[in-house]
Amino acid sequence: MNTTTEQTPDTPTPEEIWRILRENAEQMKEHRAEADRQTTELKKQMADTDRRLRKAEGLFTTQWGKLLESLVEGDLVPLLRQRYGAVAYLDADDSVIKHAERRGLFVIRATGNSASILNQPDFKPRVFS
Repeated sequence: MNTTTEQTPDTPTPEEIWRILRENAEQMKEHRAEADRQTTELKKQMADTDRRLRKAEGLFTTQWGKLLESLVEGDLVPLLRQRYGAVAYLDADDSVIKHAERRGLFVIRATGNSASILNQPDFKPRVFS
């Protein structure tokens, strides 16, 4: 019984096997680098998504949320029925409020769980059609 291995034309030489292993290692290195790049990019995207979600969540727990709650839960619907429409603001200085009123817009201020229309008694609303 002969235990030696014979080289046939289809059998790779040791040098060819080492070359194949080196090429395989290089390909694995390239794939690992690409996977690392994609992982880094994904982490950046996830951090950006987390930041955006926190910002959106803040809208519901800060002034926007308070305004929305006051508009939905407060006395706004009866006020709008009496005055036929309005525009609300979160935070504005006097010049902005005066400008809105000059443009024929109702000025609504959220106050706790209600809302107040702040226009002057002689205010004439603009008709939108």
